[in-house]
Amino acid sequence: MDGRRVLTAKTDKPGWASSEEIELGFGEKPLEVSYSPAGTVGRVMLFWSSDHFPLEPLPGHLLFLPKSRGDLSRVDLGRRLVRSHRCNRCHVRKHDPTAPAAPDLSTVTVGTASRSLVEQIFDPAKSNPRGRMPHTGMSRDEATAIVGWLRSTRAKVELLSLPKSKKADHEKNRKAGHQLLVSTGCLACHRLNTTGGTAVGAGPDLTRVGSRRSPGWLWTWLKDPSRLNRDHRMPVFRLSDAERLQLVVALSGLGGPFQEGAIKVTPADVKRGGQLVQSADCASCHRLPGRADILAKRPADLSRPPGDWVSSCLSETADRKRHRPAFGGRLSQGEKSAIRAFVESRAGRQLAEASVYDRGRRVLERRGCLACHERGTGKGIASVAGAVVVASRDLAGQSPSLVPPALTSVGDKLLDDALARSVAGEQKTVRMPWLRVRMPRFAHSKADLEAVTHFLIAHDRIPPAAPATPPVPRVNADEQHLLGAQDLVGFKGFSCMACHHVGRFAPKNVALATHGSDLLGLAGRMRREYFLRWCREPLRILPGMEMPSYKKPMKFVFGGKIERQLAAMWDALNDKRFQPPVNPNAVEQFLVVNQGESPRVVRDVFTLPDSVGGGSVARSLAIGFPNSHNLLLDLDRANLAEWTFGDFAKQRTQGKSWFWDMAGRPVITGGERRSDVVLVTVDEAGTPVGVHRPVRDPLTAAQLLGYHQDEQGAVHLEYGLRFRVEDVTLPIHVGETLQPTSESESEQGSSGWDRSLSIGVRDPKTGKARAVPEGVEFHVGRPTARESLAKATVTAWRHGPKRAVARGDRAWGILPDQGKQQFVRLEGRTPGGEVDRFARRGLLRYTTHVVPNRLSLKPSSSRPIRPEPVTSVPGFEGVRLPLPRGIMPTAMTWTKGGTLAFTSLKGHVYLARDTDGDGLEDTLSLFEEGLAAPYGIIAEGDDLIVAHKPEVVRLRDTNGDGRADLRQVLASGWGYSDDYHDWTCGIVRDGRGDLYVGLGSNYSQKNRSEKTSRWRGKVLRISRGGRVEPVGHAFRYPTGLAIDAAGRIYVSDNQGVQNTFNEINHLVPGRNYGVPSRF
Repeated sequence: MDGRRVLTAKTDKPGWASSEEIELGFGEKPLEVSYSPAGTVGRVMLFWSSDHFPLEPLPGHLLFLPKSRGDLSRVDLGRRLVRSHRCNRCHVRKHDPTAPAAPDLSTVTVGTASRSLVEQIFDPAKSNPRGRMPHTGMSRDEATAIVGWLRSTRAKVELLSLPKSKKADHEKNRKAGHQLLVSTGCLACHRLNTTGGTAVGAGPDLTRVGSRRSPGWLWTWLKDPSRLNRDHRMPVFRLSDAERLQLVVALSGLGGPFQEGAIKVTPADVKRGGQLVQSADCASCHRLPGRADILAKRPADLSRPPGDWVSSCLSETADRKRHRPAFGGRLSQGEKSAIRAFVESRAGRQLAEASVYDRGRRVLERRGCLACHERGTGKGIASVAGAVVVASRDLAGQSPSLVPPALTSVGDKLLDDALARSVAGEQKTVRMPWLRVRMPRFAHSKADLEAVTHFLIAHDRIPPAAPATPPVPRVNADEQHLLGAQDLVGFKGFSCMACHHVGRFAPKNVALATHGSDLLGLAGRMRREYFLRWCREPLRILPGMEMPSYKKPMKFVFGGKIERQLAAMWDALNDKRFQPPVNPNAVEQFLVVNQGESPRVVRDVFTLPDSVGGGSVARSLAIGFPNSHNLLLDLDRANLAEWTFGDFAKQRTQGKSWFWDMAGRPVITGGERRSDVVLVTVDEAGTPVGVHRPVRDPLTAAQLLGYHQDEQGAVHLEYGLRFRVEDVTLPIHVGETLQPTSESESEQGSSGWDRSLSIGVRDPKTGKARAVPEGVEFHVGRPTARESLAKATVTAWRHGPKRAVARGDRAWGILPDQGKQQFVRLEGRTPGGEVDRFARRGLLRYTTHVVPNRLSLKPSSSRPIRPEPVTSVPGFEGVRLPLPRGIMPTAMTWTKGGTLAFTSLKGHVYLARDTDGDGLEDTLSLFEEGLAAPYGIIAEGDDLIVAHKPEVVRLRDTNGDGRADLRQVLASGWGYSDDYHDWTCGIVRDGRGDLYVGLGSNYSQKNRSEKTSRWRGKVLRISRGGRVEPVGHAFRYPTGLAIDAAGRIYVSDNQGVQNTFNEINHLVPGRNYGVPSRF
């Protein structure tokens, strides 16, 4: 290296030899390698490593000759020309692998224009300028006789039936077929006008193929080429019959229409044609009809170069007496020189038998793989793809889809079986369906398939026990390992999902050049060693690859070591339990609660996974905690519907509807779909005799009263339940405090959340608390899990003066007629141990043996926006405020201080302020989030009253931080389901202080239940005491309400099937407005 010897080694066994560390200065360095094999066969492979990268093959693109070695280039070109022109099918030499046969002549006249065959024999250079058939010196009459003989003796071949197509579809099919022709990879081997087919050994020119071949021939050739040519090289592409027909239509139009063009020959001509075929030694290259001719005398084997090259096969004219064809007329002087250089390079020495390695290299070349795929310094079809895109408007910007995956290091990349399947074109699935170019299926012999697979492995794969390679031991991945690795794959980590498919997840809006294949189950095809090397620095393997390097580790996970992190990702992607993290760019909203943040709450409709029973939760209350534990409460059933670990929640679209899903991994699957709290009646001995579930009104069990958050990170909620016991209805008040379990009370390696309950009885008339009746107890159940994450448990505790005290397993038991579900009785004591006649208390601790990592999701930044004028009514100036465009505002009001407050369809409540004094609100602050499509807002003092789907709620900021922390439900009880259109719209207040809202109708919902339909399509009046009554009926979607100075209320109604115009109606109590609801 640079004139200094750095490595000397000698061995008679394969193995590694390493130099001492050397200093390489900047710039180009001379490299010289001298190598002699110890035996008859040997190879040397050169690798390097440094402080910045582990061991890797010395990249080919960094190596170049200081002076061009034209002699080597000529020899290599000559080698390829000799093989492609099939020289050694006549000049047979020991250990020189025979070139593939030319087309089978026993079927060559099937579906082929006879005149084109005559011209091919008479003047092959003119008939097919880029072909390789030599001039044989035949006259046109002799060529006609040969074609006559070929037609009379041809094998019986039935062309496959060509599907019929409508004339009206011809032009559409032609255009589609032309696009397939230029995009699927055909031009890697074939030429079309001036594009493609430039490689030595390329396939026939397709520019005028429609004049030579019939549509039936083209259809059969594309579907089963072996039917027409037993010695073909044509691979079979994965095409549907519709696509294949389109290609036939396009190809038939190239120089067509096809005409058979029958020729006139006599029996004597036919006999003479057969004699001409024999005298021209056609059998040396071609399979002949009905016989296998053997040359009487073989020409020289070229172990000694011809003494007179001018009179050799490179001559311009054929010598029929010597049975010598003439290739010279279709070879350039440079090509002739290259053939001479190659033949002379092998003169005077015995050829060694080709190794499996060399045979594999030749198969790769012969099949044209590198005319399509990039490998090493070869660029494959890239230049052809660029030319195609320039020539086709329909493919503008599509050039990356015309280029197949590179084969650089593919033998190191793929497992042996996966590599063999790929080489054969027998992959079970199409890994990159967005590519237009397609991998065909080759008819490899078993020996060829083994040889090319062996070559790729031997050439590319880093041998075992490699030095300078960081060891990354395998681990038994538990749930903690898996969850941390999942985050690394997602947007908290390395954002692999921004470009890659992961199982059913598909990224959106990905540039073609960066679109990555499916990462799930990589171990079924890829080697772990390659994955780790590739992820660390892909550009070192494939220059120009549009994938970032991952050399900088993420903090806080897997010891902050990049090798461990990449290995953990490999483990996770090959784990059946892996769940793709959420891509924030692929959903409407994605909520994560980072460590140190306050809990987040969502109140909109959630769907449930099948693992917890499926279905949906309409009246929801979902909470995400900063320790990665999240819970979803179903107020209709009064139960814990789902408990997850990881990211909080995501909102997605489904048609016109929006739904939320819990984004983390379910901690418990299975469970119950009924109320958690039950009222139990007991006899004098305290034995349970009856179990009662809450009464629904008509569908909702828990009437939410309000909820708030405190500065310690707890969420407090209050709701009412009603139990029917012996014809008596008991109103129950429930208070719950939900918060993460403190680290000081958690076991090592575990985390969870606490659920503290306080239940009391209310007087039905006054609503005041009263003592719990004798013989009445309250119990809380825990879910009966089919499976759980990391040995999750639900345990019972009681509050103590300083710490919670475990009640043990004996506190749990089953109740009459409640199946296997276990319950714990709430106790009538205060945290200090005193008896409490008015309340029953309990503490449940939900724990799992995983802990949150500290990876966080950073909010995306928005670009500055300028105000824009908008058209308004005369007398007003309209300005679009410089606020983010994705807000989707639904209702607005002004506070007493003049601050604009408005709601968003996405569930937010914003405060907008003017910060630069230009009179336009330009800055937003979030006041509330997670509401269910709020469509109404008014200000009352320092509070905001908002109408969202399930209720009208008062929002209050009690600590002055600018965010609502107290929510008080003012009205609810109307029918509500998971239908997206169950909006509660517009709020106005009349002179008496009553509120008015409008409910969307259910008139078009055929499967709607009567239980979820109360007051749909009506305008409701809400008194200050919370009484709700309908005052206007049969609206469709009363989306806007307004009140004038005289107290008259107006309602805007949305047009639709039964209401063909948008309307503004004067609200008259008791009146109907034309769109009856279903119930």
